[in-house]
Amino acid sequence: MGCLHNYLRRPELLVPLMVLLVWIFWWFLVKPLSYWKKRGIPAIPAVPWMGSMPVFFWRKYIGDVFASMYAQLDGKKYGGFHKLSKPCILVRDPDLIKDILETNFSNFHDNDNEVPAIMNAAYSQNLGFLKGEAWDRLRGNLKDAYSTGNIKNFIPFILEVCETLEDCVSTKVDSLMELKEMGECYTTDVISSIAFGTRGDALLNPSCKFRRMGSKISRAQASRCLAVNMPWLLKIMPFLCSSRKAVDYFRDMVKESIHQREEEKVQRPDFLHVLVELQRKGKLRINEEAMGGEKDSPSKEENEGSPMELDNEALDSITAQALSFFINGLHTTANLISFSLLELAHNGDIQSRARAEVGKALERHGSMSQDTLMAMPYLDSILLETARKYPPSPFLARLASKKYYLPSPEYENEKGGEGIWLDEGSAVVIPILGLHRDPEYYPSPEIFDPDNFSDKNSSKRTQFTFLGFGGGPRTCIGMHLGLLLAKAAIATLLAKYDFLPSDKSSLPVALDPANHTTTAQGGLWVKVSSLKKKY
Repeated sequence: MGCLHNYLRRPELLVPLMVLLVWIFWWFLVKPLSYWKKRGIPAIPAVPWMGSMPVFFWRKYIGDVFASMYAQLDGKKYGGFHKLSKPCILVRDPDLIKDILETNFSNFHDNDNEVPAIMNAAYSQNLGFLKGEAWDRLRGNLKDAYSTGNIKNFIPFILEVCETLEDCVSTKVDSLMELKEMGECYTTDVISSIAFGTRGDALLNPSCKFRRMGSKISRAQASRCLAVNMPWLLKIMPFLCSSRKAVDYFRDMVKESIHQREEEKVQRPDFLHVLVELQRKGKLRINEEAMGGEKDSPSKEENEGSPMELDNEALDSITAQALSFFINGLHTTANLISFSLLELAHNGDIQSRARAEVGKALERHGSMSQDTLMAMPYLDSILLETARKYPPSPFLARLASKKYYLPSPEYENEKGGEGIWLDEGSAVVIPILGLHRDPEYYPSPEIFDPDNFSDKNSSKRTQFTFLGFGGGPRTCIGMHLGLLLAKAAIATLLAKYDFLPSDKSSLPVALDPANHTTTAQGGLWVKVSSLKKKY
């Protein structure tokens, strides 16, 4: 300390040190912020270190950050912003969005996210993280798992959980109910049934082990939000998004379910059964090079025998996809259910119309079934409007896999101008929440209006202005299954209960700035009453 003190007291040494520090600050943190100005591209103002995104310490919901950028770039096709010191592009023109997500998908094939190579298969084999050929191969093979025929086979298991849901809500009659936990418990029980072949019993016991372990699987919400700006955190601190104990718990559960089915000669037509069949055909295999790292277990010749004899690598692959279903579907489906019911509670006319549709379908078909659910188009519109107002993910982020030319950010009826070449590795963000709030596409966007998705209004709207479940080849593979889970739950409840607003949850909903996905702060509360006429 004495040497350092003496050093700092010598002006001939202190001045060069200060100059060096100022130069480093300017070169690495200030100079990059002029990137877009030098290229004549409209840009969101940025400050050193934080860039254009004031999301550190969870001051603002990231969806609102990008929606604000969308509004600031009004009249432009796109504009620049900075993630820390990295220049990025925010695209707001629907035609350009279509070009990026669909027409020129090969140029923007991969998501702008990272998962450390040391992470186990339960995380690294999630479609959201996979890139290149590994994503192509697995996505193509997993289409079979989410096919219409398979989803039809899942319906009895879903409706079985709906009966438990109905019983649990009956205990809340004439009192307040928190919708988010109810939605998560319901979704947990459905996933435990069809993806793991077991009863999670989260509805009956919200603190059950299955749900506790599922919570460990989900990465810490604060870490997920912070990793949007600093993905390298996951490389140096992978424990932020992993739990070996939880992964082992679910792996053992999958192993036991497969073993039990083989011993008892039982064939249950659920998601786990589909995954086992895909694995035995070699359709869940991902080579090490495409994964960007080695698998947890040494590669072995695939076992062509009984499911009970599946090797460790095969078991890891099945567990990875069952957990991917859980990770990707839990909060998105639960939020879809809870936000829908909250809006119905605050919009009694819409709730009455939906209930009348449910009653009519039940009277025609006698009980809840696939045919009954198919006869509820207005409920479909309610779910889509919920995904518009509260999109599961408020933005999409893609990486340019090769150099790509963006045309002028100005529209033809304005002053024109030159475009720009994006370098390989450039990040492109599509602000879903901003699009969904644009009155040009959705009149009075703050109002919950399912008629936005009537056949008439949908046909008039510009393509790629609704991205509630993504768009192009990377559209959520489980979208139809997630919508079915939500529809079955809401239809079941509307047939027996009335939902009314509570003082504990008002509109507009305050969204959680510490969460990467669209989540309400303080829960979503409604009053529950029993209907005089039940269907």
